[in-house]
Amino acid sequence: MLSTEPVLPWILSGKLDWTPFSPTTATGNYSQDYIEANVTASDSLSGLDTITIYLYNSTALVQQNLSSISPLFVNFTGLPDETYSLNSTANDTVNNENSTETRTIILDTVNPAVILFEPQAINYTTTSLTINFSAIDTNLDTCWYTDDGGATNNTLTGCANTTYTASQDSTTIRLYANDTAGNLNGTESVTFFVDSINPLIAFISPTESNATSKAQTFIFANVSLTETNFQNITFKQIKILLF
Repeated sequence: MLSTEPVLPWILSGKLDWTPFSPTTATGNYSQDYIEANVTASDSLSGLDTITIYLYNSTALVQQNLSSISPLFVNFTGLPDETYSLNSTANDTVNNENSTETRTIILDTVNPAVILFEPQAINYTTTSLTINFSAIDTNLDTCWYTDDGGATNNTLTGCANTTYTASQDSTTIRLYANDTAGNLNGTESVTFFVDSINPLIAFISPTESNATSKAQTFIFANVSLTETNFQNITFKQIKILLF
């Protein structure tokens, strides 16, 4: 059974003392497929008998290693993504025993799955948009986006959808997510265009004034237009009484 005793070193009545030391993997989340354990133990009276290192996954004992020589180093390799518990015990020749604390180690080598649904790569006539996305990971940590090529990262609180006020003209946005083991993934860049400003159009001279009466068979029109993204001008036909 795994010990939940305080962190070593200890000195027992049987004069057994020991402590884990580097490079033993610390409690935490890691993007790797191995766990290292390095244990030293000593007994100044009856002498060291056995060091045992235990590695458990969430359901059972994965492996145990024994040695009568200190230190004992074990590198558990080729481990699948899982939550592991690492623990060690030592005893002397008269069965005095001591143990380390239990370390909880999560191995996670899978990148988050990230999809950006909105904005889309289309033209918008409003600056009020929504960042709508999906970020899925067992140990999801942080989500953020950039709309200036990475110069500024904007955190998405709780990895939740949010409103977005777009600038006029073209914008390229990309969204990222990481997990607690440091695995990172990002969406493809999406470039969209915003133009929410109506064209400025007005009649100018020598266009005839409104409600003017003329003894002629034609009408002359001159128009002033201000528009960044000009496409065309359309003159509507209207019924005009000439006399």
